[in-house]
Amino acid sequence: MNTNITLRIAGVLMMIAGLVSCSGDELTNEDLYQDPSKFTISNYVKSNPEFSQLNDALEYTGLMGQTDAQAGLKIFLPNNLALNLFLAENGFASIEDVPVDYMRQVLLNHVIVTDLDLTSAAANSELFVETKATQLFNSENHLTAIVKTIDGVPTVNGVSISNETLTFINGRATEINQIIEPSTLFSIVALSDQFSALKNLVELSGDFTEIRDICDQKFTVTNQAPFTLFVSEDPTLDLVLNGNPDGSISAGQRFSDFINAHLSTEGSFYENMLQDGQTVRTRTRVATAGRDSDGNATLTTTGGFFPNVVNILNDDNAIIQTSNGTIQRVAGSLAAQ
Repeated sequence: MNTNITLRIAGVLMMIAGLVSCSGDELTNEDLYQDPSKFTISNYVKSNPEFSQLNDALEYTGLMGQTDAQAGLKIFLPNNLALNLFLAENGFASIEDVPVDYMRQVLLNHVIVTDLDLTSAAANSELFVETKATQLFNSENHLTAIVKTIDGVPTVNGVSISNETLTFINGRATEINQIIEPSTLFSIVALSDQFSALKNLVELSGDFTEIRDICDQKFTVTNQAPFTLFVSEDPTLDLVLNGNPDGSISAGQRFSDFINAHLSTEGSFYENMLQDGQTVRTRTRVATAGRDSDGNATLTTTGGFFPNVVNILNDDNAIIQTSNGTIQRVAGSLAAQ
């Protein structure tokens, strides 16, 4: 009898071991893996707990499924780590605490309108691209993002894109561990090699903190007044950096005066919206918009012996739209007297 009991116990133990073994097999990474090629992007987000915060954000903003019918887009999927960091860094307790219009544009900033190969696009130089996000104060203007390689890794607005790009039924998308926040005037200047001379001026200016705080301000509601940063060409900036002041003011104050003459906190002013006779105020100058004989926009300041005319440029990358305003390149200097 003891032998029979022993055999029965052994049999039960073998059955338990078999069940545990089967249960373990069901929980392997291979069995839990979800093949992206069998999902649309939105269905993949809905079914993957790693994107539960993104799912909530898409539902909250009404964006769920909007990219499923659109081809030729480069899409980034922020995981729970990315969104939790975003909430913590911006002082929000939950997705629902974020103003819905702002949250919508943050998510749309993860969709680039061109399905580009990040590695090849940013291999040799930086690239300005357009996202699906728009300015809260002007829905006609899409935001600019910077694609460039930093320390050998492709980035978008400084965020590393190092994870594998997945192929879905309706397109491709890449998981990311950090939110690609909408660009600001300051972030564009800080990240872009094209603005290195201006970046030096800003960092060396006596009003660096104040200027940075203005130009890096996040717009979270629709009724905030945008800014404009008029950017002179490099030769002009080099003269300011390397010029010989008369010694009456410090270099830091001289740089501050120059930047404040080119920074407006009273609106978004750019070439194709300037009207003849329109008044444009920067922090230290008042200019009048006009058109020359060829129809090109100009800004004219007075106060010196002769009027100072600055040409508004309209070639490639002359106008860059950001979440808090516009970068407008100019030929000349509004600071000239």
